[in-house]
Amino acid sequence: MSTAECERLALHIRRMLDSEALSDADGAALLTLGEAAVRALSAGDVAGCRSQVRQVVRLARALLRADALAPAEGYAVLRVARQVLGARGQGASARASATAASISRIRPDSQDAASASAPSASPIACLSAS
Repeated sequence: MSTAECERLALHIRRMLDSEALSDADGAALLTLGEAAVRALSAGDVAGCRSQVRQVVRLARALLRADALAPAEGYAVLRVARQVLGARGQGASARASATAASISRIRPDSQDAASASAPSASPIACLSAS
């Protein structure tokens, strides 16, 4: 885990905010977590950095489930976060399997139209509850 990788995660989130790929509130929450990870690692707190990056992952997944974040941007954040956490050693087929598993957890095919249109809790509230 390097400071440069954490900074890249925060920069990626900043760019999503600048491109208006997600709401200001959701983007600010992601950015706060990303910048906290950078600060923690800069202070030598590897465990704190990992904790903050895991929170980024949880929030990004919640935003994807709530359709508050487009899949391309959401998966890009997850990919960078996994790199920060050290999951780079996966082969191409393992990455493809992990991506397919992530997609099926976020959008199960068995979801009926009624539950798909039902309002969901705020992604930020979901993060607080976990």
